[in-house]
Amino acid sequence: MTTSDQEQRVPKDASGGCYIGIDLFKYEGGRRTYSVVLLCEGKVVSKYDDVGLEKVIRLCWEWEVSKLAIDNIAELAESKLELGRVVSLLPEKTSIYQINLSHGREKDFREMLRTMGIPTAQLTPSKTAYYLALLASMGVGEEVVKKEARTKIIVRKNRNLSSGGMSSNRYKRKVRTAILQIVNSIKEALDSSGFDYELLYRKAGGGLDGATFTVFAPRESLENIVKPKTGTSVSVEIRPEYKVKLLYEEKVKEAKPLIVGIDPGMTYGIAILDIDGNVIYIGSWQRMGRLDAVELIEKYGKPIVVATDVYPVPIGVKKIASQFGAELYVPDRVLTVEEKRNIIEKALEKGEIVDSDSHMRDAYAAAYMAYKAFSKKLTEVNKYLEKTGLDIPAENVKKRIIGGSSLADAVEEELKAYLSSVNKSIKIVVSPDIRKDEKYRRETDNVDLIRKENMILAKRIESLEEEIRRKERELELYKKGVLQLNKEDYYARELHRLKEMIAEAERTLKEKENELESISSEVQKLSSLLQRISRGEIVAVPIVPSLTKSNLSILPNVNGRIVFIENPDSYQREAVEDIKNMRPLSVIFPGPISNKGLASLLEGGGIPVLSLSDYVYERASGFLFVNSKVEEDAVKKKMELEKKLADKEKDKILSML
Repeated sequence: MTTSDQEQRVPKDASGGCYIGIDLFKYEGGRRTYSVVLLCEGKVVSKYDDVGLEKVIRLCWEWEVSKLAIDNIAELAESKLELGRVVSLLPEKTSIYQINLSHGREKDFREMLRTMGIPTAQLTPSKTAYYLALLASMGVGEEVVKKEARTKIIVRKNRNLSSGGMSSNRYKRKVRTAILQIVNSIKEALDSSGFDYELLYRKAGGGLDGATFTVFAPRESLENIVKPKTGTSVSVEIRPEYKVKLLYEEKVKEAKPLIVGIDPGMTYGIAILDIDGNVIYIGSWQRMGRLDAVELIEKYGKPIVVATDVYPVPIGVKKIASQFGAELYVPDRVLTVEEKRNIIEKALEKGEIVDSDSHMRDAYAAAYMAYKAFSKKLTEVNKYLEKTGLDIPAENVKKRIIGGSSLADAVEEELKAYLSSVNKSIKIVVSPDIRKDEKYRRETDNVDLIRKENMILAKRIESLEEEIRRKERELELYKKGVLQLNKEDYYARELHRLKEMIAEAERTLKEKENELESISSEVQKLSSLLQRISRGEIVAVPIVPSLTKSNLSILPNVNGRIVFIENPDSYQREAVEDIKNMRPLSVIFPGPISNKGLASLLEGGGIPVLSLSDYVYERASGFLFVNSKVEEDAVKKKMELEKKLADKEKDKILSML
């Protein structure tokens, strides 16, 4: 990193204000660096080359910068998500301006400078940043980013509730009840004040494990309504967030009609199909909000049906459907888990879906059921258009049918829309008889001549006005000395560069020290755990995220050992057979054991299933370290299970005899 000027301190309340211009210096290894110029009261306060956005953000705060000037929004961030992170770190008063925008139209920045009489043959990123800051201070350009303030209210427990024993269970219930009471009081306060919000929560025995409110309002509007809290067992954290909206975006073509399935919750499942039932997107997201879901869906088109199998339908899903003006579809009966698995397995077999979890499965099942509900009518559209030979967009007809129109009405409505668009393009032709009228012809010629003269004069006026504006800017630039950049003091610049290098080296050293301290702490913890293993107090249990063939392939030898399956709801049937062949002593699930699903399949193969909630444990380096009592329980349960299976087999043989 190099710098080209030393920061000079000037009063922050200077009437001219402060402006920053930035231009891309280089893009290497996924990291962008910039040339930066800070201008206050028309004077250059500091200049930098090859620096990151972190320095730009710091300068914006320290100098209360009013405008951050750029010539291409894509140089600041590649996506709206990344741009949102940048905007959230900037001060509230700092606006982002694109200097080469006028009335929503983008101009070539070099051409702009040339019209002002500024040479561009040797235009470096540093000079570009300078001109951007200066032109921003003169009111050139347009704001390109609008910040939409949101506030997150997070209610969570303050300590690990994993220790076993009756007292621990009582404490868990107490904390979960406290979280539920706090969530209800916040909900009541927001409802009574009329705030629009979204609530995601995790249910647990006796109450809630945690909850997150997304309030669609700025943080300061909640000052006297919800307050942060840090108690011994429950905390309430309040933090502002920003959603960004580009004020300057190219208009896109009419959005593709979609069928969208949503499984809302702490983890959001979303499945997007086209109106022919083909999978366009499927995925699940942790802590996704309603607006995030809308933004994701908009990338693929516009839903005409939003489906969910959750009943009653959550408010968030209703609002998404309402926002798009889409039909809301809920299956006429609750689908069983087995039915949903069958639906997703067919899609997996076809190769339409590569992988899935329970949230993706539920979202896809809802979307698929919605498609099936309309598929007969949609198939009739294809047959009708093929039979009649009508050349109208099938997608538009299908969209109208899903909206409630009959096939005949949908076809007629589309034909009417087509005829209307054709009529607009038809020119009225004057009949030959009228053209023979000499007086009419002269008057028409005069009108045409006046129109042409008006057009020429209007263009001339526009040209003269642009020339006046150019001359005024050129004069202003000369006054400010933009065409004669002052030479910089080499020694001051070099000294500042060396100071920056030393500061960067010190920061790197501090980071490495922190990293070393973290590793040392981890080593000490593992050393202590190994000693406890050697004394027979605990056993090491490898962790499998979910029962899939890929996860089992990287698992060490577990013959005669215990394995922890973190997500027993998501599994592959082939992987069940694989783990049976690996002959583990037992398998542990995170919660209570059900006699259905994976637990039933494992115990049917002679592998006992235990619940982690019955034991004290610690987690480190991809392993659970569990109280050694778990081995005794595993052996005891395995013997009981083997006896049960043997008796069952014996009864079967006797019944045959």
